[in-house]
Amino acid sequence: MEKYINNLKIKLYKNKFIILNILLSFIATIGIIGYYHIFTSYDLLSNSFINIIIFVLFTNLFNKIDWSKKQNNIFGSIFSLFLSSILILGTQLDNNSFINWNIITLIKIICLTFSIIPIIYLILSFLNKYKTKSKIINYKNVSLGTFIFIILFNIFVFLAIYPGLYGYDAGFQIFEILEKNVQLTSHFSYIFCLILANTVKLGKIMFNSYQIGFAIYCFLQMLFLSFVSTKITIYSLKRTNNIYIYLFSVLLFSVFPLYTVMALSATQDSLFAGLFALVILNILDMFENKNYWKNFINPILLSILILFACMIRNNGFYTFLVSIPFIILFKKDKKWLTLLIFLIPLILYKIYSGPVYNLIGIQNTDTMGEMLSVPSQQLARVYNYNNTVFNNKDKTLLNKYYTDVDKFTEYIFRQSISDPIKGLINNNNVSNDLSGYISLWAKIGIKDPKNYTEAFLLNTLGYWYPNKNYSDLRMYHPYIEYDMMNAKFWNKKYIDIKRSSKFKAYDKLLYLTLVKNYWKKVPIISTIFTMGTYFIVFIFLIGIAILRKKWQYFIPLSIVLGLYITLFLSPVGLFRYCFPILMILPILLSLIISKNNIYLDSL
Repeated sequence: MEKYINNLKIKLYKNKFIILNILLSFIATIGIIGYYHIFTSYDLLSNSFINIIIFVLFTNLFNKIDWSKKQNNIFGSIFSLFLSSILILGTQLDNNSFINWNIITLIKIICLTFSIIPIIYLILSFLNKYKTKSKIINYKNVSLGTFIFIILFNIFVFLAIYPGLYGYDAGFQIFEILEKNVQLTSHFSYIFCLILANTVKLGKIMFNSYQIGFAIYCFLQMLFLSFVSTKITIYSLKRTNNIYIYLFSVLLFSVFPLYTVMALSATQDSLFAGLFALVILNILDMFENKNYWKNFINPILLSILILFACMIRNNGFYTFLVSIPFIILFKKDKKWLTLLIFLIPLILYKIYSGPVYNLIGIQNTDTMGEMLSVPSQQLARVYNYNNTVFNNKDKTLLNKYYTDVDKFTEYIFRQSISDPIKGLINNNNVSNDLSGYISLWAKIGIKDPKNYTEAFLLNTLGYWYPNKNYSDLRMYHPYIEYDMMNAKFWNKKYIDIKRSSKFKAYDKLLYLTLVKNYWKKVPIISTIFTMGTYFIVFIFLIGIAILRKKWQYFIPLSIVLGLYITLFLSPVGLFRYCFPILMILPILLSLIISKNNIYLDSL
């Protein structure tokens, strides 16, 4: 009798999990239906035989979950809830420009969470079983071969878009250096403008052609980024010894059009991306190379890279500043020396952008508009969609801080770019009464948190939503520039650079891919094209670092976090601003895959 009862208990215990898995599979299937209901007819999906297949697949996946592994299951559930929220809310915003704040949306998020949980569990199971196997590899030969391969395919792109990509900022950046009567400003990086303009001028001096000078700059930038890409690829190979990560990295830096076109774009963001990646690599080298501190050149080089990155892009200062508290918290050995490595270039940058700028005659442009991009969007959204929140006193203050509040209606058409609204800021009035502005902004936000939240999420949508649909008129700009700037249309004194493709078939392919957005038509591959995918990888890596208690990696990750903070506060979500994240994507993936403590030779 006792044996019978024990057998019965065992069967009930097993059946309990079978019933649970069936129930969760049903909920997960509803989650998939609920998600696609945002795009199409609910009845069409709910009455589909494909749902039987989905249900069976989920049942099989849930049966593989070991519910006794609490840490994995807790992390998997939290991350799945996070990803589900991003997908549901992002899809509503992308399609409708608003969120349905109701119980149906909450149910969809919960159900879709259960659709994601088994996938995350399988990924965690793979990562737990993965072991880095040591292999004898001649890294010098592999590095040389990788560099040549990347360069070769980038040259094809160079020929296709010869002499390189002349974007809408490049015209003024060259003009303000070469034209003597133009006031230099801090809006763009002075040192970048200096390099670009003088290289273009060199082409005129040597070959009597600005076109050739522009081509020289783009080619040199491509060489620099190919060098950085090779270092990233080799680092990922050393860390994982995984041929697939190596192939992914090589293909990313040789044929992936978002990278190859940016590598040949005359924009400070491309140069910053290379420097940003080198900083990340050098910080990782600090942790993983036993001989790092034996060579005094290493920390000096890191400081120089940080300083130069700040000089190339103004928000680099804030990007690296975020790392300071993380160094204090998580750096165990040589903490104060590491702090100096970061603080010295940040202090030098402030001297450079202050007294040195004044000495050179560079006018510091008022960054109030840039800083208030998000608050301006939030106030404009409430003004358009819930105007009764503003009383007469609030409207008086609004007219004080903005030059023409009637133009707030522009927000309706440009909800993902703050330029039309931040351009209305009265810089003097806001600067002289910043506390009053903040008080008004906070007061309206407390009254209408819904529209404030939606305004922020819409302005940053491209950075965090992986299924973002392009092109999007709400952000005005293309996702990535490919067409050449019509220089004379904007200013007759601008240097005119025209595309003269030497490889027209590739040029046409790139045009269809990037301008006509044909990349959206290719499943799986299209996911790599959206910036939101990189954000999800980054958040997943943070979770993995916590799960594995790899606290030291929060120092390089804090720099990525610092960059994301500046991106989320920026006027618009363009790919070129996020290009540094794409550059380090193989590094992020290699940190996720390899969990062992390894010590590499100097990078």
